[in-house]
Amino acid sequence: MEIQSAIFIAATVLIGMTIWEARRSQQSEAARTVFLRLWGLVLIAFVGYVLLSYLTALSMVTQDPTAAERFGTYGEVQRRGLFALGLAGAAAVWLWLLVFDVRFRRPLLRLFPRPQPSVTSEPDHVPRPWVRGFDPHSPVHALALALALLFFLQSVIDYILAGGQSGLAATDLSQTGLVISAALTALMLLVSAFAGVGVGQDRSWKAAIERLGLHRVGFTEITVGAGVAVMLLVFQFSAAIVWMLFVPQNVIEQQTELSRAITGSVTSLTAAFLVASFSSLGEEIAFRGALQPVLGLWPTAVLFALTHIQYQFTPAALIIFVVGLVLGWTRHYFGTVAAIAAHFLYNFSLLTLAIFASRFVGG
Repeated sequence: MEIQSAIFIAATVLIGMTIWEARRSQQSEAARTVFLRLWGLVLIAFVGYVLLSYLTALSMVTQDPTAAERFGTYGEVQRRGLFALGLAGAAAVWLWLLVFDVRFRRPLLRLFPRPQPSVTSEPDHVPRPWVRGFDPHSPVHALALALALLFFLQSVIDYILAGGQSGLAATDLSQTGLVISAALTALMLLVSAFAGVGVGQDRSWKAAIERLGLHRVGFTEITVGAGVAVMLLVFQFSAAIVWMLFVPQNVIEQQTELSRAITGSVTSLTAAFLVASFSSLGEEIAFRGALQPVLGLWPTAVLFALTHIQYQFTPAALIIFVVGLVLGWTRHYFGTVAAIAAHFLYNFSLLTLAIFASRFVGG
Protein backbone atom coordinates (compact mmCIF):
# COMPACT_ATOMS: atom_id res chain seq x y z
CA MET A 1 0.00 0.00 0.00
CA GLU A 2 2.92 2.34 0.74
CA ILE A 3 4.32 1.97 -2.79
CA GLN A 4 0.89 2.53 -4.34
CA SER A 5 0.36 5.64 -2.20
CA ALA A 6 3.76 7.04 -3.21
CA ILE A 7 2.98 6.46 -6.90
CA PHE A 8 -0.41 8.12 -6.49
CA ILE A 9 1.08 11.18 -4.77
CA ALA A 10 3.79 11.47 -7.43
CA ALA A 11 1.12 11.28 -10.14
CA THR A 12 -0.90 13.99 -8.37
CA VAL A 13 2.13 16.31 -8.28
CA LEU A 14 2.88 15.65 -11.96
CA ILE A 15 -0.73 16.29 -13.01
CA GLY A 16 -0.87 19.46 -10.92
CA MET A 17 2.31 20.75 -12.57
CA THR A 18 0.92 19.92 -16.01
CA ILE A 19 -2.32 21.80 -15.36
CA TRP A 20 -0.36 24.76 -13.97
CA GLU A 21 1.77 24.96 -17.13
CA ALA A 22 -1.31 24.51 -19.33
CA ARG A 23 -2.71 27.69 -17.86
CA ARG A 24 0.61 29.53 -18.25
CA SER A 25 0.88 28.34 -21.86
CA GLN A 26 -1.93 30.70 -22.82
CA GLN A 27 0.49 33.62 -22.44
CA SER A 28 3.89 32.08 -23.22
CA GLU A 29 5.21 29.85 -26.00
CA ALA A 30 7.99 28.64 -23.72
CA ALA A 31 5.40 27.58 -21.16
CA ARG A 32 3.51 25.73 -23.90
CA THR A 33 6.63 23.68 -24.66
CA VAL A 34 7.01 22.80 -20.98
CA PHE A 35 3.30 22.00 -20.77
CA LEU A 36 3.38 19.60 -23.73
CA ARG A 37 6.47 17.85 -22.37
CA LEU A 38 4.81 17.41 -18.99
CA TRP A 39 1.67 16.08 -20.65
CA GLY A 40 3.78 13.60 -22.59
CA LEU A 41 5.41 12.55 -19.31
CA VAL A 42 1.95 12.01 -17.76
CA LEU A 43 1.01 9.72 -20.66
CA ILE A 44 4.32 7.84 -20.48
CA ALA A 45 3.73 7.35 -16.75
CA PHE A 46 0.24 6.05 -17.55
CA VAL A 47 1.61 3.44 -19.95
CA GLY A 48 4.30 2.58 -17.40
CA TYR A 49 1.60 2.07 -14.76
CA VAL A 50 -0.20 -0.34 -17.08
CA LEU A 51 3.03 -2.25 -17.76
CA LEU A 52 3.81 -2.46 -14.03
CA SER A 53 0.27 -3.67 -13.26
CA TYR A 54 0.57 -6.29 -16.02
CA LEU A 55 3.93 -7.60 -14.77
CA THR A 56 2.62 -7.66 -11.19
CA ALA A 57 -0.40 -9.71 -12.27
CA LEU A 58 1.83 -12.17 -14.15
CA SER A 59 4.07 -12.53 -11.10
CA MET A 60 1.10 -13.14 -8.83
CA VAL A 61 -0.46 -15.92 -10.89
CA THR A 62 2.96 -17.54 -11.31
CA GLN A 63 3.84 -17.61 -7.62
CA ASP A 64 0.43 -17.94 -5.96
CA PRO A 65 -2.00 -20.71 -6.99
CA THR A 66 -4.90 -18.97 -5.27
CA ALA A 67 -4.24 -15.86 -7.37
CA ALA A 68 -4.50 -17.98 -10.52
CA GLU A 69 -7.91 -19.16 -9.33
CA ARG A 70 -9.06 -15.56 -8.85
CA PHE A 71 -7.54 -13.84 -11.88
CA GLY A 72 -7.23 -16.67 -14.42
CA THR A 73 -4.40 -18.71 -15.86
CA TYR A 74 -1.01 -17.30 -16.86
CA GLY A 75 -2.05 -17.33 -20.53
CA GLU A 76 -5.33 -15.50 -19.82
CA VAL A 77 -3.57 -12.82 -17.77
CA GLN A 78 -0.92 -12.49 -20.49
CA ARG A 79 -3.53 -11.98 -23.22
CA ARG A 80 -5.44 -9.44 -21.15
CA GLY A 81 -2.22 -7.64 -20.28
CA LEU A 82 -1.02 -7.36 -23.87
CA PHE A 83 -4.42 -6.06 -24.93
CA ALA A 84 -4.37 -3.52 -22.09
CA LEU A 85 -0.86 -2.39 -23.09
CA GLY A 86 -1.91 -1.95 -26.71
CA LEU A 87 -5.00 -0.01 -25.65
CA ALA A 88 -2.95 2.19 -23.32
CA GLY A 89 -0.36 2.94 -26.00
CA ALA A 90 -2.93 3.83 -28.66
CA ALA A 91 -4.91 5.94 -26.19
CA ALA A 92 -1.78 7.78 -25.07
CA VAL A 93 -0.95 8.78 -28.64
CA TRP A 94 -4.51 9.98 -29.30
CA LEU A 95 -4.72 11.90 -26.02
CA TRP A 96 -1.42 13.65 -26.74
CA LEU A 97 -2.69 14.70 -30.17
CA LEU A 98 -6.01 15.79 -28.64
CA VAL A 99 -4.17 18.27 -26.44
CA PHE A 100 -1.47 19.20 -28.98
CA ASP A 101 -3.60 20.03 -32.02
CA VAL A 102 -6.95 21.83 -32.04
CA ARG A 103 -7.96 19.88 -35.17
CA PHE A 104 -8.39 16.76 -33.05
CA ARG A 105 -10.79 18.63 -30.75
CA ARG A 106 -13.02 20.26 -33.34
CA PRO A 107 -15.01 17.06 -34.11
CA LEU A 108 -16.01 16.96 -30.42
CA LEU A 109 -17.49 20.47 -30.34
CA ARG A 110 -21.05 19.27 -30.95
CA LEU A 111 -20.94 17.33 -27.71
CA PHE A 112 -20.28 20.36 -25.49
CA PRO A 113 -21.82 23.81 -24.98
CA ARG A 114 -20.30 26.69 -26.88
CA PRO A 115 -18.10 29.12 -24.95
CA GLN A 116 -19.96 32.02 -23.37
CA PRO A 117 -18.54 35.53 -23.91
CA SER A 118 -17.24 37.23 -20.77
CA VAL A 119 -19.04 40.43 -19.87
CA THR A 120 -15.86 41.89 -18.39
CA SER A 121 -12.12 41.46 -18.69
CA GLU A 122 -11.61 41.51 -14.92
CA PRO A 123 -9.89 38.22 -13.92
CA ASP A 124 -11.89 37.86 -10.70
CA HIS A 125 -15.25 38.12 -12.44
CA VAL A 126 -17.26 34.91 -12.85
CA PRO A 127 -19.87 35.12 -15.60
CA ARG A 128 -23.31 33.62 -14.99
CA PRO A 129 -25.13 31.36 -15.60
CA TRP A 130 -22.89 28.46 -14.53
CA VAL A 131 -22.22 27.45 -18.13
CA ARG A 132 -18.94 28.76 -19.48
CA GLY A 133 -18.74 26.44 -22.50
CA PHE A 134 -15.94 24.43 -24.10
CA ASP A 135 -13.33 26.50 -25.94
CA PRO A 136 -11.40 24.26 -28.39
CA HIS A 137 -8.53 26.75 -28.46
CA SER A 138 -8.04 26.68 -24.68
CA PRO A 139 -5.20 24.37 -23.57
CA VAL A 140 -6.82 24.17 -20.11
CA HIS A 141 -10.14 22.98 -21.53
CA ALA A 142 -8.35 20.52 -23.81
CA LEU A 143 -6.34 19.14 -20.90
CA ALA A 144 -9.44 18.92 -18.67
CA LEU A 145 -11.20 16.77 -21.25
CA ALA A 146 -8.09 14.65 -21.84
CA LEU A 147 -7.57 14.03 -18.11
CA ALA A 148 -11.20 13.03 -17.64
CA LEU A 149 -10.80 10.53 -20.48
CA LEU A 150 -7.51 9.34 -18.98
CA PHE A 151 -9.19 8.60 -15.63
CA PHE A 152 -11.84 6.66 -17.52
CA LEU A 153 -9.19 4.68 -19.42
CA GLN A 154 -7.40 3.82 -16.20
CA SER A 155 -10.66 2.36 -14.85
CA VAL A 156 -11.12 0.38 -18.06
CA ILE A 157 -7.59 -1.01 -17.96
CA ASP A 158 -7.82 -1.93 -14.27
CA TYR A 159 -11.03 -3.75 -15.15
CA ILE A 160 -9.37 -5.61 -18.05
CA LEU A 161 -6.26 -6.60 -16.10
CA ALA A 162 -8.33 -7.90 -13.18
CA GLY A 163 -10.46 -10.02 -15.51
CA GLY A 164 -13.73 -8.20 -14.85
CA GLN A 165 -15.84 -7.64 -11.77
CA SER A 166 -14.91 -10.97 -10.21
CA GLY A 167 -11.22 -10.16 -10.38
CA LEU A 168 -11.71 -6.67 -8.93
CA ALA A 169 -13.87 -8.09 -6.16
CA ALA A 170 -11.19 -10.71 -5.41
CA THR A 171 -8.57 -8.01 -4.87
CA ASP A 172 -7.78 -7.61 -1.19
CA LEU A 173 -9.89 -4.68 0.03
CA SER A 174 -9.14 -3.63 3.59
CA GLN A 175 -11.01 -0.88 5.38
CA THR A 176 -7.83 1.15 5.91
CA GLY A 177 -6.79 0.68 2.29
CA LEU A 178 -10.19 1.83 1.07
CA VAL A 179 -10.06 4.98 3.21
CA ILE A 180 -6.51 5.79 2.04
CA SER A 181 -7.49 5.18 -1.59
CA ALA A 182 -10.52 7.48 -1.24
CA ALA A 183 -8.34 10.17 0.37
CA LEU A 184 -5.65 9.99 -2.33
CA THR A 185 -8.23 10.06 -5.13
CA ALA A 186 -9.86 13.10 -3.54
CA LEU A 187 -6.46 14.78 -3.27
CA MET A 188 -5.77 14.25 -6.98
CA LEU A 189 -9.22 15.53 -7.98
CA LEU A 190 -8.95 18.60 -5.74
CA VAL A 191 -5.46 19.48 -6.98
CA SER A 192 -6.69 19.11 -10.57
CA ALA A 193 -9.79 21.23 -9.95
CA PHE A 194 -8.08 24.14 -8.18
CA ALA A 195 -5.10 24.17 -10.55
CA GLY A 196 -7.48 24.00 -13.50
CA VAL A 197 -9.45 27.08 -12.51
CA GLY A 198 -6.22 29.04 -12.09
CA VAL A 199 -5.87 29.57 -8.36
CA GLY A 200 -2.59 31.36 -7.71
CA GLN A 201 -2.29 32.47 -11.32
CA ASP A 202 -5.07 34.49 -12.96
CA ARG A 203 -7.60 33.89 -10.16
CA SER A 204 -7.47 34.64 -6.48
CA TRP A 205 -8.63 32.01 -3.97
CA LYS A 206 -11.90 33.87 -3.59
CA ALA A 207 -12.52 33.94 -7.34
CA ALA A 208 -11.48 30.28 -7.73
CA ILE A 209 -13.87 29.20 -4.98
CA GLU A 210 -16.68 31.17 -6.62
CA ARG A 211 -15.83 29.65 -10.02
CA LEU A 212 -16.15 26.18 -8.48
CA GLY A 213 -19.56 27.06 -7.07
CA LEU A 214 -18.40 26.87 -3.46
CA HIS A 215 -19.66 29.07 -0.63
CA ARG A 216 -20.58 28.83 3.02
CA VAL A 217 -22.74 25.94 4.12
CA GLY A 218 -26.18 27.22 5.00
CA PHE A 219 -29.64 25.93 5.80
CA THR A 220 -30.59 25.86 2.11
CA GLU A 221 -27.61 23.71 1.12
CA ILE A 222 -28.22 21.24 3.94
CA THR A 223 -31.94 20.89 3.29
CA VAL A 224 -31.53 20.67 -0.48
CA GLY A 225 -28.71 18.15 -0.05
CA ALA A 226 -30.82 16.04 2.31
CA GLY A 227 -33.82 16.18 0.01
CA VAL A 228 -31.77 15.21 -3.05
CA ALA A 229 -30.10 12.38 -1.10
CA VAL A 230 -33.49 10.99 -0.04
CA MET A 231 -34.71 11.20 -3.63
CA LEU A 232 -31.61 9.35 -4.87
CA LEU A 233 -31.99 6.65 -2.20
CA VAL A 234 -35.63 6.11 -3.16
CA PHE A 235 -34.58 5.85 -6.79
CA GLN A 236 -31.75 3.45 -5.88
CA PHE A 237 -34.00 1.06 -3.96
CA SER A 238 -36.83 1.31 -6.51
CA ALA A 239 -34.41 0.47 -9.33
CA ALA A 240 -33.02 -2.41 -7.26
CA ILE A 241 -36.51 -3.85 -6.72
CA VAL A 242 -37.31 -3.68 -10.44
CA TRP A 243 -33.88 -5.15 -11.19
CA MET A 244 -34.50 -8.13 -8.88
CA LEU A 245 -37.93 -8.76 -10.37
CA PHE A 246 -36.65 -9.16 -13.92
CA VAL A 247 -33.09 -10.48 -13.55
CA PRO A 248 -32.15 -14.02 -12.39
CA GLN A 249 -30.58 -14.23 -8.94
CA ASN A 250 -27.26 -15.65 -10.20
CA VAL A 251 -26.89 -12.70 -12.61
CA ILE A 252 -27.60 -10.24 -9.79
CA GLU A 253 -24.94 -11.96 -7.67
CA GLN A 254 -22.38 -11.55 -10.47
CA GLN A 255 -23.30 -7.92 -11.16
CA THR A 256 -23.19 -6.87 -7.50
CA GLU A 257 -20.08 -8.83 -6.55
CA LEU A 258 -17.78 -5.80 -6.60
CA SER A 259 -20.25 -3.49 -4.84
CA ARG A 260 -20.67 -6.01 -2.03
CA ALA A 261 -16.90 -6.39 -1.73
CA ILE A 262 -16.44 -2.62 -1.40
CA THR A 263 -19.26 -2.04 1.07
CA GLY A 264 -18.33 -5.20 2.97
CA SER A 265 -14.84 -3.87 3.61
CA VAL A 266 -16.31 -0.87 5.47
CA THR A 267 -17.18 -2.08 8.95
CA SER A 268 -17.23 1.11 11.07
CA LEU A 269 -19.22 4.33 10.92
CA THR A 270 -15.98 6.32 11.14
CA ALA A 271 -14.65 4.67 7.99
CA ALA A 272 -18.03 5.15 6.28
CA PHE A 273 -17.94 8.85 7.20
CA LEU A 274 -14.40 9.26 5.87
CA VAL A 275 -15.00 7.40 2.60
CA ALA A 276 -18.25 9.32 1.98
CA SER A 277 -16.56 12.63 2.82
CA PHE A 278 -13.53 12.11 0.58
CA SER A 279 -15.53 10.82 -2.39
CA SER A 280 -18.17 13.56 -2.21
CA LEU A 281 -15.65 16.41 -1.84
CA GLY A 282 -13.27 15.23 -4.54
CA GLU A 283 -15.82 14.13 -7.13
CA GLU A 284 -18.23 17.05 -6.73
CA ILE A 285 -15.59 19.79 -6.79
CA ALA A 286 -13.84 18.20 -9.78
CA PHE A 287 -16.80 16.97 -11.84
CA ARG A 288 -19.63 19.32 -10.93
CA GLY A 289 -17.57 22.30 -9.78
CA ALA A 290 -14.79 22.41 -12.36
CA LEU A 291 -15.85 20.30 -15.35
CA GLN A 292 -19.61 20.79 -15.63
CA PRO A 293 -19.54 24.53 -16.45
CA VAL A 294 -17.16 23.73 -19.33
CA LEU A 295 -18.45 20.41 -20.67
CA GLY A 296 -22.13 20.75 -19.78
CA LEU A 297 -24.53 18.72 -17.64
CA TRP A 298 -25.02 15.61 -19.80
CA PRO A 299 -21.40 15.07 -20.94
CA THR A 300 -20.18 15.47 -17.35
CA ALA A 301 -22.72 12.93 -16.11
CA VAL A 302 -21.57 10.51 -18.82
CA LEU A 303 -17.92 10.96 -17.86
CA PHE A 304 -18.84 10.52 -14.19
CA ALA A 305 -20.54 7.22 -15.00
CA LEU A 306 -17.67 6.09 -17.24
CA THR A 307 -15.14 6.50 -14.43
CA HIS A 308 -17.19 3.82 -12.63
CA ILE A 309 -16.79 1.46 -15.60
CA GLN A 310 -16.12 -1.42 -13.19
CA TYR A 311 -19.90 -1.84 -13.03
CA GLN A 312 -20.00 -2.70 -16.75
CA PHE A 313 -23.31 -2.30 -18.53
CA THR A 314 -25.34 -3.23 -15.48
CA PRO A 315 -28.23 -1.39 -13.83
CA ALA A 316 -25.63 -0.04 -11.39
CA ALA A 317 -24.02 1.93 -14.25
CA LEU A 318 -27.43 3.43 -15.15
CA ILE A 319 -28.01 4.33 -11.50
CA ILE A 320 -24.63 6.11 -11.34
CA PHE A 321 -25.46 8.03 -14.53
CA VAL A 322 -28.79 9.18 -13.07
CA VAL A 323 -27.05 10.09 -9.81
CA GLY A 324 -24.58 12.18 -11.81
CA LEU A 325 -27.39 13.96 -13.63
CA VAL A 326 -29.26 14.77 -10.42
CA LEU A 327 -26.10 16.01 -8.70
CA GLY A 328 -25.32 18.11 -11.76
CA TRP A 329 -28.80 19.61 -11.65
CA THR A 330 -28.29 20.33 -7.95
CA ARG A 331 -24.98 22.07 -8.65
CA HIS A 332 -26.52 24.14 -11.44
CA TYR A 333 -29.39 25.51 -9.37
CA PHE A 334 -28.11 25.43 -5.78
CA GLY A 335 -24.31 25.35 -6.04
CA THR A 336 -21.58 22.81 -5.53
CA VAL A 337 -21.95 22.79 -1.73
CA ALA A 338 -25.50 21.43 -2.01
CA ALA A 339 -24.26 18.77 -4.45
CA ILE A 340 -21.48 17.80 -2.01
CA ALA A 341 -24.01 17.51 0.82
CA ALA A 342 -26.31 15.35 -1.31
CA HIS A 343 -23.46 13.11 -2.49
CA PHE A 344 -22.12 12.71 1.05
CA LEU A 345 -25.51 11.84 2.57
CA TYR A 346 -26.27 9.43 -0.25
CA ASN A 347 -22.95 7.55 0.06
CA PHE A 348 -22.91 7.62 3.86
CA SER A 349 -26.47 6.28 4.02
CA LEU A 350 -25.67 3.38 1.70
CA LEU A 351 -22.50 2.48 3.61
CA THR A 352 -24.27 2.77 6.98
CA LEU A 353 -27.12 0.56 5.82
CA ALA A 354 -24.58 -2.01 4.57
CA ILE A 355 -22.79 -1.97 7.95
CA PHE A 356 -25.97 -2.54 9.96
CA ALA A 357 -27.19 -5.15 7.48
CA SER A 358 -23.95 -7.11 7.82
CA ARG A 359 -24.13 -6.90 11.62
CA PHE A 360 -27.74 -8.05 11.61
CA VAL A 361 -27.00 -10.98 9.29
CA GLY A 362 -23.81 -11.82 11.17
CA GLY A 363 -25.60 -11.60 14.53
